[in-house]
Amino acid sequence: MKLDDQDGNYNIPLSFRVGKVFKFGKQPINIFIQPQYTPSGFTSQASAAQYGLKLNCTFLLPGAEFGYSKEKAAKRCGRHCHGCRHCR
Repeated sequence: MKLDDQDGNYNIPLSFRVGKVFKFGKQPINIFIQPQYTPSGFTSQASAAQYGLKLNCTFLLPGAEFGYSKEKAAKRCGRHCHGCRHCR
């Protein structure tokens, strides 16, 4: 979708997505296909494409932990001391 308040251009495609999570060995992968259609009244550009197709493959990381917290560090340390170099 594109809405530009500077020059008044817009493009609003209609789409839906169909996908499934598969396992490739032990690695989970999300695969989906997403067709889209932009009706003539939903775009400000005469040359805009009316049809589009997106195919996506995403590798999932189910055990990944992002960020840092003292609680997570203390669990990994096992001492729950909050004073060692792992828990600071």
